[in-house]
Amino acid sequence: MANSITCKEGAPVKSFKPADTLEVAVQGGANIPQPEDHNPISDKPQHQPFRLLDLPPELWTRICQLDITRPPSTVITKAAHANTVCRQTTQPPLTRTSRLLRSETLPIFYNLHTFVIVDNYADVDDGVVKWLDSIGKRNRRCLKRLYLACRQEEEEPPYFGAEEEEGCWQAQVRVLEGFGAQYERAELGWWRDEVYRVVYKITLLR
Repeated sequence: MANSITCKEGAPVKSFKPADTLEVAVQGGANIPQPEDHNPISDKPQHQPFRLLDLPPELWTRICQLDITRPPSTVITKAAHANTVCRQTTQPPLTRTSRLLRSETLPIFYNLHTFVIVDNYADVDDGVVKWLDSIGKRNRRCLKRLYLACRQEEEEPPYFGAEEEEGCWQAQVRVLEGFGAQYERAELGWWRDEVYRVVYKITLLR
């Protein structure tokens, strides 16, 4: 609706609309502030991608240790079944993020993680052999906490036989011979099992 202004003398002044004010000001050369260009995308803070290996070595190593040692142990059951052993010994997700991180973190994982093989007697079945073969020599030699929990204690340290031996137990008694396995009786403080109570520590030399 048009507005009308009357002077003191009563003479009407030309009616105008509120929008006319801007037009008059522009025609008169008034300095009207203009809105600044606004780009909502460019206004956001630019975050640089975070690279774990850009941290000091002692810091990222500690972060990796905390990540890959949760959980701190794995109990390997059904040692004769390769697929079951494979699922139970899956490597941590962090070790599968990049080739560089994998080469740096896998030795840490195998050095700090505890593996307990549960078997009826002091032998190790084929599924465990395939697992140890698959991780490679470098990682096998990093295994510092590999144990066997079995039902009974042998009179002598576990024996792996010779190739010329015959019999149904031949494949089991010498399964770790190729890895240079050494056994010794051990105590595992947190291990509590009334059936599989005899514990051996396994050292693989190759």
